Amino acid sequence: ERFDRPRWGDKRPNYHSHIDVIMRLFPDAQIVHVVRDPRDCVASLKRMKWWKLDSYHAVSAWAQSIDHTDAAQRRWPGALTRVRYERLVADPETELRALCAALGEEYDPAMAEPERVAPVAVPERKHWHGNTRLSPTTRRVGSWRTELEPWEAALCETVLAGRMRNLGYELDGTGRAALGHVARYAAVDSARRLYRRKRLLQDRWDRRREPNPVAALLTQGQRSHARL
Repeated sequence: ERFDRPRWGDKRPNYHSHIDVIMRLFPDAQIVHVVRDPRDCVASLKRMKWWKLDSYHAVSAWAQSIDHTDAAQRRWPGALTRVRYERLVADPETELRALCAALGEEYDPAMAEPERVAPVAVPERKHWHGNTRLSPTTRRVGSWRTELEPWEAALCETVLAGRMRNLGYELDGTGRAALGHVARYAAVDSARRLYRRKRLLQDRWDRRREPNPVAALLTQGQRSHARL
């Protein structure tokens, strides 16, 4: 309503862990998953002051985001669209036109100029989103080469090799990670997945007590405004 738009969107990295709930609440939701080289993702998280966990958790978080969105693509065909970060910053218009086509939206050149929108839409307190006030750039692509420790890069390529290849990311041949690092990662990853399974079981139990359907489809007024 603030911007006189018929649709709204929300960005939160951890949504990949809650797609089942999102689709239950909004059955007509469209999900956009921006995929980035996991090595650059780990390097990026290490720079974030709000990221309090170690690199093992960062690697596991990337793996889970891929696994969860893979599952979502199988369960809700057509509801999820993946966008490659590297292609997006290198050629914004081409990638955004393709995304708009998938979402059923009309492309606008302003979409490729986030610096025009960020001053209005992105709160200044979110200093970690400072790059939204700049033009798209490829300068962060490959930043892991100077920002990751050798063992971190090796761990990524060792435990994420299959997923990386499936998504078109080339391995750099950094060598196999030491057994100790792999074992530590396995323990962290298992703990994170166990936590998710417990949450899903709790959610399933809670759903048994929901008094009525909770789906939030667009109202007729909203559909009319959106010309649907």
